[in-house]
Order: sequence, then structure tokens, then C-alpha cells
Amino acid sequence: MPALAEAPAAPPAATLQAGRLTHTPVLDGVRGVAILLVFIVHFRYQSNSSTLDRFVSEATRAGWMGVDLFFVLSGFLITSILLDTKARPRYFRNFYARRLVRLFPVYYAFLAVFFLLLPRVLSPVPAELAALVPHQGWYWLYGVNVLQVLYHGQLSYYNTLHLWSLSVEEQFYLVWPLLVRLTRPRVLLGACVALMAGALGFRLVAVGWNPWAPYALMPARMDALALGGALAVLAREEAGSAWLRRWWRPVGGAAALGALGIAAVLGGYHEDAWAVLTVGYLLNALAFGALVTGLLAEPGAAAFRPFHWRWLQWTGKVSYGAYVYHLPLLLVVAPVKDWFRARPPLLGSQLPMMGLWFVLMSAFTLALAGLSYRFFELPFLRLKDRFGGPR
Repeated sequence: MPALAEAPAAPPAATLQAGRLTHTPVLDGVRGVAILLVFIVHFRYQSNSSTLDRFVSEATRAGWMGVDLFFVLSGFLITSILLDTKARPRYFRNFYARRLVRLFPVYYAFLAVFFLLLPRVLSPVPAELAALVPHQGWYWLYGVNVLQVLYHGQLSYYNTLHLWSLSVEEQFYLVWPLLVRLTRPRVLLGACVALMAGALGFRLVAVGWNPWAPYALMPARMDALALGGALAVLAREEAGSAWLRRWWRPVGGAAALGALGIAAVLGGYHEDAWAVLTVGYLLNALAFGALVTGLLAEPGAAAFRPFHWRWLQWTGKVSYGAYVYHLPLLLVVAPVKDWFRARPPLLGSQLPMMGLWFVLMSAFTLALAGLSYRFFELPFLRLKDRFGGPR
């Protein structure tokens, strides 16, 4: 989920993080990777010009996992914040006020343009947009994922279906602060493990009922969110941090190998394949949880050096707006994409043009997201300190 939560402070020696409301740039690098994965799957186009083209087209389809990385990171950061503030006055008010000023301006400004402005200024109104307008209430109430399940994905969403993941996160925010407030850390840890198992069980049952339910409903994606929460609990104590330091490599390696094994057997790692839709999501959560743990445990390791790159951290910082805007922007530049797709192969391959298209579209999206962040989002973000900011 692409929403930008406040990151914990630099870790003391004995624990992996202190859970404070300050900023850790390296986790912006994680967000940067997550949004680039989303770009890869949504900006790609299929090419069959060569064996290499087909392989790259298939491999880049797995970029949908970027949403799982957002979910794990969100679960970790939100739980860290809630644990750090649960003893403070106005716990609920401060949490929801800070979420509101972070998430609502971009989201509702987009909805206002999409549902209130465009149908009045476009002539004729695109048929897909006109068909979606009667269902807009689901968007305003953060229920896009429920709408997706009700219509079995058959409704035309006019490049807005990606907002399902923001609905999942908003629904998570409604229940998680109460659970954290009412439970001790050890009980919360047990609840996280139970929710991870429950999410897997839910998907195993729901996949035979409605193929969109295990993909889009919040209970089905709680393993990634709850795993992030479990990491936040463990990382705050010495024994838990020691356990994470010991196990993040074997767990992450095993999860990655499991996902690669599924991909090898199925000839791809598709989000709607039964094995991926059930076990694969849990493997993704474990692998990305290991990544976050490794970054906290060994931030200076050579393997994690890319997460310190300034450009990648900046990409993560503007990733929320980039996520909201990126698919609708494709509607604006559709003729340009068609031009790239129509280019003849270069040396028998369309990969050079595919790569150039990806770079240009990513740069365009990030430029718009950067302007949005600087001139629209920051004035709202400055209001956060009024609601239980750093001490």
C-alpha cells in the first residue's frame, strides 16, 4: 500500500528500532522499490518478437508484488507508531488526524477531478467513465476492493482499479489502532500470527467462492499487514530483535526460493494463479518482511546499498501520489504508448523501445508526483506536528 507512514528512528544497539515518529530515509528506499515494481507491471506491454522479449514480458508481470511490499512496510510502520503513542493522550484522535492529512488530500482531490469535473468538461464523456460514475460511492467510502469483488472484476474501472489497495489499507486503519490499544505487545504478537494464518485460510476458502475475494478483500491480505505488525513488536525488544537477526536470512531465502519454485512450475508468477493466490501471497510477505528486517539489522550492508540512493529515496517519498496518479495518466498518454508499441523490432527485439517507454513514463509520473508533493501535499503534511508529533 503506497501510503506514506512515519518511519521509526535510528535503532539503539540492542533493538532494531525505537518506534518513534521520526524519519528513516532508508525505508523511503523500500517505498521507491515498491512503486517501481508497480510501474513495471502497469507500464509494461507484451512483446513476442524473440524468446528474450517473451521472458522479459513474463518476468515483469510479477511487478504486482510491489503492493505486497507496501502492505508489509505499512503494517510495520503503523504498528510502530501506535505502540510508541499508545500511552499518550488523544491516541485515536492524533493517529487518525495524522492519517487524514497524509492520505485524504491527494485521494479526494483525484476523485473530485475524476468524478465531478471530467464528466462535466469532456464531450462526449467516455463510455467507461460514464458507466463508472453510478458506482462512485464505493470510491468515496474506500470500498473499491469490495466493489471489485461484487462485480467479479467485470466492471470497467477506467484505470482506477489500483485504488483497491488503498481501500485495504484504510480498512486496516479502522481496526488496527483499537487492537494495539487494547492488547499487550505479547498478545498483539500472537494476534498477528493468528491473523496471518487466518488470511491464508480465508484465501483457501474464498478462492472457490469468488476469485477476486482472496485478492482484494482486507482479511485476505492481512498476512502481509500483520507480518509487518509482528516485526514492529519483535523489533522493540532485545530478545525479539535477536531472534529477527538470527532468522531473517533463512526465512527470507526460503520464501524467495518457494516463490521461484512456484514460478518455475507454472511458467510465471501470476497473481491470479491458484498457488500464488493462496500460498504465494504468504511467501511474498515473508520475503519482504525479511527485507525490512535486514535493512534494520544491517543498514550498511553492501547488498542494501541501493536503498541509500538519494534518487530512490526521493522516489519513495513521492510514491503515494505516484501510485494514485500513475494508471489514470496512461489514459492521457495512450497514443504515445501505442506509438512505442508500433515501432518495428530493433535487432529482432522490442526491448529497447519497451525500456525507453518505461523510463519516460516513469519519469513523467514521478515528475507530476514530485510537483504534487511539493506544492499540494507538503502544506497538509506540516499539520501533522499539531497531532502528537515527535517529542
